Amino acid sequence: ENVVLEVDCHSLKISLESIDDSCSLIGGLWHDIMELSRSFSSFKFVWVRREANSVVHSCASVVSSTEHSCFWLDAIPDWLTCLAVGDCTPTSD
Repeated sequence: ENVVLEVDCHSLKISLESIDDSCSLIGGLWHDIMELSRSFSSFKFVWVRREANSVVHSCASVVSSTEHSCFWLDAIPDWLTCLAVGDCTPTSD
């Protein structure tokens, strides 16, 4: 499978593409992404305009200033699934 991870923060893209960014502030996230990327035949990072990443911004609006996180343990909410499908751009082999 080929995977493209779209991010709307250019500096995050640069950090994720670095050979070893494990000591940075996002070191744990970087390590997890690198481990997961080995499961795919192709894995790349692409910068996209913020408007192209509606899932992230919708999730951020769900979290209030008093509630700092949300978890869905059994199923992803329908509204989130619809947004994710809309943001997905399948790649051709």
